Amino acid sequence: MSSKLFHSLPSLLVALIAASCAETAPPTSPSAHHEVAPIEDATLGSTAKVHRVGDLWLTSEPSSTDLALAAKEGVHTFIDLRHDAETPDVDTGAVATAAGLVYVNVPFGAPAELTDAIFDRVRAELSTAQRPAILSCKSSNRVGAVWLTYRVLDEGVPFETALEEARTAGLRTPEYEALAKAYVDAHR
Repeated sequence: MSSKLFHSLPSLLVALIAASCAETAPPTSPSAHHEVAPIEDATLGSTAKVHRVGDLWLTSEPSSTDLALAAKEGVHTFIDLRHDAETPDVDTGAVATAAGLVYVNVPFGAPAELTDAIFDRVRAELSTAQRPAILSCKSSNRVGAVWLTYRVLDEGVPFETALEEARTAGLRTPEYEALAKAYVDAHR
């Protein structure tokens, strides 16, 4: 063994041990990686209920004009929780796409439709959507329910804090709230 290699061996061992420790460090909560944005009142044209949390807009049903306005303000993705039957006179996907938005539809209505698969899909969409993004339904009630689970599980916000924020955003159905809590409890 050359003397140069022999003398660099201790440094190499220290580097390997440090790298090994870094790879096996315990995972940290999402909020440890970034500061979580607060929920704030906002406006979007004539949309009745609008809140912003960083680069995510939580809204009730926006008009076609409001979707175009959102796109002009830099929004990239529109995640719609409504069934097509809720907007029979408007093809929301076509309107959103024409405005330049990526349209994602994850529909549910009655509490019986709010399954783990819906929570999973919305969380996945919120985690991967190009931001800024809008999460929307008719009154923002459903928005509050699904966003609550994302806020707790993906952003590390304590459940009680996230619940108050979800209510501010529009959550008002006790069954949605109970389903969100059960989902969070099962996925912690």
